[in-house]
Amino acid sequence: MNCVKTLVLLSLSAILLSCQSKISIQIDNPTDRTVSLQLNEQEIKLEPQTTLIYLASAGRNKMTLENGQTESFILNFKKNILLNPTQSRYVMESVAYMTEQMKEHGPFQSKNKISVGGYSIEGPYWLNNGDLIIETWDYGPSEAPPKSLEVNIKYSAGYEQREKVKVHRETDFVDILEAQYRGTIRKYIKEGIDRDVIRILLEMSEEQFKRLE
Repeated sequence: MNCVKTLVLLSLSAILLSCQSKISIQIDNPTDRTVSLQLNEQEIKLEPQTTLIYLASAGRNKMTLENGQTESFILNFKKNILLNPTQSRYVMESVAYMTEQMKEHGPFQSKNKISVGGYSIEGPYWLNNGDLIIETWDYGPSEAPPKSLEVNIKYSAGYEQREKVKVHRETDFVDILEAQYRGTIRKYIKEGIDRDVIRILLEMSEEQFKRLE
């Protein structure tokens, strides 16, 4: 979930990129059933709760779903691709990395209010409501964002912030959110705050509060 992470600046004037003939994409199945699909000419079976790393050629590729629906997409080295054959919903999180100097002032992030798993939460999140092809992200459903990030920059006064996008399965996000809520509820109760006040502050129903208390 959202927390401040460390950004390390490297004084390099050039970055060398290696050339590859294949590009890795991720195919995710967050459901409890096995999913079959065809990627170009290859048949793929994806087990429940599984993310598959697949190597594909740059350029135009085609995914065919179990129901015969097809979706084409362009692969290049500038963006990540997550295939969502179950058309599941994902929570996208902007993860902020800052230098030590910047941590005194930031993070500076846009915040949205979203509803997920029956909860209302505000933060650097947005929803992807079932796109077959999910682009513009940095860390997939099975990847944990690193605690620190090194960037190459030639000139800097030290006040730097970078943002990376983490893709959460909706169920995984709700599990993390509920764990945080449980910790917050215990803390407030220990401080002597009335349970109804806590529930209202966290914008929870009575049923949700009782389950997490």
